[in-house]
Amino acid sequence: MKYDAPLDHDLVEALFDFWEPTFAGDSDLPRDIFLGSEIEHHRLVVHLTRREGKIVGTSVSTTSNALPVLGGLGEVATQPECRGQGIATRLCQQAVSDFRATGGEALFLGTVNPAAARVYHRLGW
Repeated sequence: MKYDAPLDHDLVEALFDFWEPTFAGDSDLPRDIFLGSEIEHHRLVVHLTRREGKIVGTSVSTTSNALPVLGGLGEVATQPECRGQGIATRLCQQAVSDFRATGGEALFLGTVNPAAARVYHRLGW
């Protein structure tokens, strides 16, 4: 599923609850951005996968409205019991595809997580 900011408050809370164990409460982006505080400056897109109504995987892309050829990808996470099923790969591929479809050319991504780095390497980073 794909969501453009501003997101519904309940979805934002569900995302941050999902990210809490993965990112130890240190999300790259503050809640207010998901609620639309910067839509005049940035486009923020959330791709997520749900199973039985629960979020099991996410990726988030941000693109500057002033320079839409550049963007960033973050908040890539998969529920531990769902890892190894290609969820993160599919979400990242969709984010990249959507970014390129809107004229994006360079998408930044960084990680210190070796498992995440393998996914990103497989995708060409």
